[in-house]
Amino acid sequence: SEDTKQMKKIILAIVTVLAVCIIGYTMSYPDRQNMAAEEISTIVNSDYFFERKIKYSQLAGIANFGSNIVVARPDQNCLEILDSFGEIKGQVGNLGNASGEFVRPTGLAVWNDRLYVIDSGNSRVQILDENFHTIRSIELDQLSDSQNNYYMDISISDDETLFLTNNCANEEKSCVSLIGSNGKKQRSSEPFYGFITCTDKTVYGVNTFVHWKDSHSFHASGGESYLYEITAHGKLKKVFAFPYKYCPTDFCIDGKDIYVLTCAWARLDHYKLDGTYVETLIEFEELSPESYLVRTEDGFWVSDATQGTLYHIKRSNSPSEVS
Repeated sequence: SEDTKQMKKIILAIVTVLAVCIIGYTMSYPDRQNMAAEEISTIVNSDYFFERKIKYSQLAGIANFGSNIVVARPDQNCLEILDSFGEIKGQVGNLGNASGEFVRPTGLAVWNDRLYVIDSGNSRVQILDENFHTIRSIELDQLSDSQNNYYMDISISDDETLFLTNNCANEEKSCVSLIGSNGKKQRSSEPFYGFITCTDKTVYGVNTFVHWKDSHSFHASGGESYLYEITAHGKLKKVFAFPYKYCPTDFCIDGKDIYVLTCAWARLDHYKLDGTYVETLIEFEELSPESYLVRTEDGFWVSDATQGTLYHIKRSNSPSEVS
């Protein structure tokens, strides 16, 4: 009958759709890497411009600490202190494992008027006061190869729980590490390669790369990236998806707005927390996967670790220029 034929057509269509879905989900990641990057229509905000670019041999994390901009210099085993205009005021620390000394400092964060420094080579976090004196240190689990696998980013929640990430391509070792104020250590429920930011009540993360492996080794490369909410127990909850192969790096959140660097498209973008793209604030010639971002009253500072370039991005109608 016609009804039977129609039912068969419907069943065949459903089976076909399911087969396509199964094939898509069972593709190996190298195959999926051949998929084209998702494109979005770009809206550039012409109010933002490069106020200054400073070239170094190597950089890492950046922080807005008091009236200073602080940048980690892993090649010099120290912190560089700059004023708000980018003029160098001095350096803090040198090579060593005593209090106030560093071995390849990387991520930086500010919490409760204290500067938290990932002292990667010494597998610890040093906490500095406003005069850059070390108050105390928090020991970290040593990574398998601290030279090529190190703690990369750090942020602190309102209950002084430390959240740290590392740059490991091995999905079995790459995670968000949590250290409570009582010293209790946890790790995220899923592998994670990216950056983190704590607001007053919520911890967020973005994954720069996706982990995958073949018969020979582990890999991490561009693919599906998300803004995650990270719970106090290390569970990753997806908030929204970035465009495919977007490769977000560091970011900051202000209310319902998120400002995020993308190394794939080399720019600083503005989104809403519901995933709506708003605008692009600035475009770079190149941006590495390990690029750090901090927001200030007049704009942003970006530290590109691999390129060794420090950028001051300013808004033309910043409060300091308004009478």
